[in-house]
Amino acid sequence: MPPSGALEGPSWMDEWGNNPATVEALATAMAVLAVIFAWLNLRESKANRHAAQAEIAARMRPWVGVFDFAIKGLDGDDGPTLCLLLRNFGPIPAQHARLSVTLEPRDRPHDEPPNPISWQEQNRKVLMPLEDGNYPISLKRFPQMQDWIAAGRDVVVRGSFEYSRADAEFGSSFEATLWLSRDRAPGQPPSTNWRNTAAT
Repeated sequence: MPPSGALEGPSWMDEWGNNPATVEALATAMAVLAVIFAWLNLRESKANRHAAQAEIAARMRPWVGVFDFAIKGLDGDDGPTLCLLLRNFGPIPAQHARLSVTLEPRDRPHDEPPNPISWQEQNRKVLMPLEDGNYPISLKRFPQMQDWIAAGRDVVVRGSFEYSRADAEFGSSFEATLWLSRDRAPGQPPSTNWRNTAAT
């Protein structure tokens, strides 16, 4: 005789595995888990595909940056010349390329109106992979440059280089400083420093 209060026959645990409602609930749960797993896999594969496509696009494009920067001829009759060396270190040509440069004093009093030098390349060109783009920019026709040199004022140079590939537009920028306030021997160029600041 079973103890008082105990159920006769199979317990509810014995019937749990044979209950049709339980089997249906388990099947539904397994189907939901399968759908979630498939969705997670699909999302991960899409993310991996997008990451791979972005990496390929980043590799298969032109990349142009400044590789050298100097100023020459401060004491010569031909006037100062800004010398820039740009290089395309990407695997394909940089098309429709054009350089733009601005110069202005590093420190400008509040009461001094801005009077920057602006220079832009007239024609667009193509910069081939690993090709050097030498840019000698004469500053002789800009009287403010002569004034800055005579006053020993440090000058900031900012430049941008626009280029494209098919229907995609790219660009890079750089910044440099001409330390005209520092002592230098006659005929020697001033100290400079420069860096590439952005690439898009």
